Amino acid sequence: MSRARVVRTSGVLLAVGFLTTLTLVTALRASKDAPTGSPESTRAVPVRVISPTSVTGQVERTATGTLTAVREVRVGFPVSGVVARIEAHEGDRVRAGEVLASLDTVPYRAAADQARARAEFLRARLERSRALAESGAIAGEELDADEAELRAAEAELDRAEWNWQRSTLRAPFTGDVRSDRIELGQVVSAGEPAFELIAVDSLEVRVSVAVSDLARIDFTAPVDVRSVDRPAHAARGRIVHPPVSGDPRTSAVPILVRLDNRDRTLLAGTIAEVTFTGSSQVVRPTVPLSSLRVASNGSVVYVVEDGTARARTIETGAVRDRLVEVTSGLDPDARVVAEPPDRLRDGDAVEIVEG
Repeated sequence: MSRARVVRTSGVLLAVGFLTTLTLVTALRASKDAPTGSPESTRAVPVRVISPTSVTGQVERTATGTLTAVREVRVGFPVSGVVARIEAHEGDRVRAGEVLASLDTVPYRAAADQARARAEFLRARLERSRALAESGAIAGEELDADEAELRAAEAELDRAEWNWQRSTLRAPFTGDVRSDRIELGQVVSAGEPAFELIAVDSLEVRVSVAVSDLARIDFTAPVDVRSVDRPAHAARGRIVHPPVSGDPRTSAVPILVRLDNRDRTLLAGTIAEVTFTGSSQVVRPTVPLSSLRVASNGSVVYVVEDGTARARTIETGAVRDRLVEVTSGLDPDARVVAEPPDRLRDGDAVEIVEG
C-alpha cells in the first residue's frame, strides 16, 4: 500500500471518530435539556371533594387506665391435706358452687364419724344422768358436768364436719380460672392458693382526671371505654360515684368507671381509653369514614388548596351512621377529598371532578 493511501485512510477514520463523538455529546446535552417524567407522572390526579357537615355534641374529656375485673380472687383449701382430685384447669369457665378440686377425705370422714359417735354416747349418758338426778341418785354438779361435756363434743362434731366439707374446694362465684397451682398428690397447707379466679363479665377502670376538668364532665352520662391496642373493641360504662378526694401533688382526682362486659369485648389487664361526656356543647365537623386514611401518626384526610392535595392529620371522635366527628385538625370550610385514591400523596396536583 502506498504512503498516500495510508494517510488518506487515517484521515477518514479520524473524521468518523470526530463525528461519532460530536453525535454522542449532542445526544447527552439533549437528554439533559429534555423534560423529566412521562406525561402520566405530571398529570393531575382526578378527585371528588366534599364539604364537612356539622354536628352539635358534648365537649369530651379522655383519660387512660388499666381494665381490671370487679371480682378477682385466689382461692385455696381452708384445711390441709393431700390433693386427690382436680376438676378445673386454667382457662376453664366455672359456675358458682362448682367443684374445683378435693382433698383425700378419708381422715376428715373418720374424724367426723368419731366425733359423732362420742356426741351420741354423751347424749345418751346425759339422759341417764337426768333420770338419776330427778330421783336424787346423783348430785346436780355431776349433771352439769355431763351437760358441759356434751356441748364440747357437739362443738367438736361441728368442727369435724366443717373440715370434711371444706376438703372439697368450690368456686365462690361464676367466672374463669386464670391459673391453677396444684397437682395430684400434692400436700397443701391450709390457706395455700390453689386457683386464681376472675369474673370478666363486669370490668372497671380507674382513671385520673384534672380537678379543673371536673366541672366539664357530666357524671350521669354513659362513658365510652375503648381498648387502646384494639380500638375496634369498645363498651359503654358508667361512673360509679363522683370523686370524693384528690391528690394535692398532681391536682388530679380518681374516677372509677364500671362496665358490663358479658360479651367479653374487652380484656382485663389491658389499657383502655375512657371518654367522658362533657357538660357543655360544641359544634364539630364530620366527614365520611371513607375519606380517612391511616398513617403512622394517626388518621389523615386530604384537603384541596389551590389545586394541590394537602394531608391533614386529625383527631376523631364518635362515629354515627358512617360519619366520624373530627375533634381537631380540620377547618369546617375545608374541601375534603372523598375516597382519596391510593396513589394520592401530599403535594400532588389534583383535578376536581363531579361525582
